[in-house]
Amino acid sequence: MNEKGVSTTVEALLLISLSSILVFIVLINFHNLNSSVQRSYALEEAYSVASKIAREAISIADADYAKKKLKIPPTIGGEQYTITFNDQTIIIENKIVSVSLHVPISLNNSSANSYNAYLNVSNGFVRVENE
Repeated sequence: MNEKGVSTTVEALLLISLSSILVFIVLINFHNLNSSVQRSYALEEAYSVASKIAREAISIADADYAKKKLKIPPTIGGEQYTITFNDQTIIIENKIVSVSLHVPISLNNSSANSYNAYLNVSNGFVRVENE
């Protein structure tokens, strides 16, 4: 009579343990998938911002002097980012992504954060800066 009660208890404990393990595995996989999707979206957004900055820089590169406010999002993937000009490369980076884009114009080595960034042309070079 006690054997059936013990057997039922052991069966219930095993089922609960297996169910808990299964739920834990599903939650970990969901978290990994969510992180991957967030990173992919942030990467796509960073390339879009880099392309927009490149178009803006190319459009004012021939001017003797120009200053243009960049209309770009303040965050990528929920994080502020840094815009860096290095030779002929625009680099967008934050804690989530790092993207570089080659451009066919002369860029002055400079950097700015994403909030209130400007393009500045002087002496034939384009710089990025904050005001």
